[in-house]
Amino acid sequence: MRSTLVLVALALGLVLAAVPLPVAAHVNHVSADAQVSDDGTLVAETAFVGADGYLVVHRSDGGDIGEPIGHVPLLQAGGLETDVRVTIDSAVWADWTTQEIWLVLHNSDGDGRFDPENDPVLETFGQAAGERVTVAKGASALVTAEAFAPQRLNASHTTVTVRTATHPRDGAVVVRNGTDGRELGRTALSAGRHANVTVGLNESFLASHEQFTASAVLVDDAGETITAGEEPVATTFGVRYRGDVNATPTPALVQTATPTPTDEGVPSDDTDSATPTGPEAATDGPGFGLLAALAALVLAGLVGWNRA
Repeated sequence: MRSTLVLVALALGLVLAAVPLPVAAHVNHVSADAQVSDDGTLVAETAFVGADGYLVVHRSDGGDIGEPIGHVPLLQAGGLETDVRVTIDSAVWADWTTQEIWLVLHNSDGDGRFDPENDPVLETFGQAAGERVTVAKGASALVTAEAFAPQRLNASHTTVTVRTATHPRDGAVVVRNGTDGRELGRTALSAGRHANVTVGLNESFLASHEQFTASAVLVDDAGETITAGEEPVATTFGVRYRGDVNATPTPALVQTATPTPTDEGVPSDDTDSATPTGPEAATDGPGFGLLAALAALVLAGLVGWNRA
């Protein structure tokens, strides 16, 4: 009987991982990466809360979640959100030095006011739904590309999209293979904020990789990585390539392009939270984080049955 249950649980986990899930199946979730801010405004790349709640900035207290120092409401109607902005309290930001913070999801008691006593931290699989990241004070530096599903490419579409890239000086955004760090493509950037930056990827690499994790990193003109303290200003995201993996393409040079600037070189506020359109922005499947969570549940079940 126990062996039958194990097989059923394993099969269920595989089915859930393979089938795109509806919004209701997502878990409380927030993701963010190291960033530099000039005014105390931080960005969470992705966030999902199943009911009205808050995204809250907390101090890091020896690695644990400390006192709240900023918050923004999240409404259930918003569903899966990208590039959510939240600002650190001005009195705290005035004396800011580079340090770790927590971005954490809280429930809402419905009174329209955030109170950590009445609006508790939300959990996912027994742990706080939050992310610990490094925040530095200075000329803004940020890159966002993570989504709730991998970016999808094919033989005629071999560019990924970086939703936002804020560069403190002239340089580039570089996309690398998340496994070995090899450079797959780059796009030159001027100083300032850019939205929906496309980066062409090396087609020879794509021909032998159907699915992989990529990282988008800000670098300066000398090739040095832009950092927040000692942490690179970067993000990771999934990529799926549906080309002819049996073909042997002619090796291609890594593509380089310059993004089309806005009227003043800075996108309007609504572009910061816009989701790219086209094949690279498909989000009808579960993200890598959700699949990992489902796998963890299956493994936990297996351990429990083995102990029974």
